[in-house]
Amino acid sequence: MGQAVYVLMSLEKAGKIKEWRPVAVVTNPDVATQWYSYGKNVDWVPLELDDVQNIDPENMPYFQPRESTPGEEKILEIQRQFEATITRMEKIINDQQAVIKKLQRGQKQSRVVSPLLKKAEDNAPPKPVEKIKGGSQPFPEKLDAQGIADYIETYANYEVDNEMVYENFRGSHAVLKLVPISELTEGGRDQNLQNKKNENAYLKESLKTQPPAVVENGKVLDGNHRLRANVRRGLTHMWCYVVMDGD
Repeated sequence: MGQAVYVLMSLEKAGKIKEWRPVAVVTNPDVATQWYSYGKNVDWVPLELDDVQNIDPENMPYFQPRESTPGEEKILEIQRQFEATITRMEKIINDQQAVIKKLQRGQKQSRVVSPLLKKAEDNAPPKPVEKIKGGSQPFPEKLDAQGIADYIETYANYEVDNEMVYENFRGSHAVLKLVPISELTEGGRDQNLQNKKNENAYLKESLKTQPPAVVENGKVLDGNHRLRANVRRGLTHMWCYVVMDGD
């Protein structure tokens, strides 16, 4: 028998095809064993020099790649997961770019309204108008301190000291706003004078003419009966004069 040699092999990729190709020949088995340390895609084939002359397509040397270690299999699995994640991210990016291009071309996108948002829009009352002799007029968009006092005196269901209310709001103003009922809490004197008769009267009244409540820091100072009636109606918003500091 002739001298043994070890053909060092490397798994090479050409397009979609992978094949083992010789990269070196050594005579030392220790060197051949060290070749394993270069990773999974390397191995070696032992041959004897006397056998080399007999190699032909029908008489090829037997070659069986070594089995992967658990550590190598774990690395390969992580690599596959990483590649799959990159593929998903690329698809998300491509989808987003496609949407952006459609928007840039001016194509109309369908507007999707969530059921909760749709319910809030449906249950928002119309902007009310003030009933006056011979017709109606819009409520003022803004009230100064005296305007707040006069307004509360006009629509409160109890006796109001106009001068005391004015002094309380001196230096403040109120702005007409549509406020979520979830942000309102009962307060003020009206809270201590609950009257089902007044509440039921507001429940029957048209929202188009319901006077806005007066609110400060989320607390209803005047209009608690209106608040309770609107809750019973199932409303999500109500019109309020929101008190703010400054003239």
